[in-house]
Amino acid sequence: MASATRSGLRLDGRPRAASVGVIAVVATKALDVLTTLVGLHATQLVEANPVVLHVVASVGTVPGLLAIGALTVLAVVALVEATVYALSLRFDPSPMGVLAVRVVGYGIPAVFNALVATHNALLIGMA
Repeated sequence: MASATRSGLRLDGRPRAASVGVIAVVATKALDVLTTLVGLHATQLVEANPVVLHVVASVGTVPGLLAIGALTVLAVVALVEATVYALSLRFDPSPMGVLAVRVVGYGIPAVFNALVATHNALLIGMA
């Protein structure tokens, strides 16, 4: 179904910020996972995160990194959208307030993932 837009919101009620935010987190987490895989397989680099290291040791590098990445993205989406839902139950938030929650909620993890991927790429380049 085609959706017309008005004031940045789709008429079906789903804000674009949610879709864009999820895409940003997924894309930057994918870059993090990809650069981690390259760093682990093409260089002598080792995983620094003890939780990820444990999961990778338990299930393998690719399945472990994919699982951790997927769980991270799911946790971010669940937290951000639960916050938006809770605000809508408690208050009558303005569209700008909901947008602010989504921009911050998706933006911080996306920037963090991008920084981690950049750090990984720099380490790979120096190896």
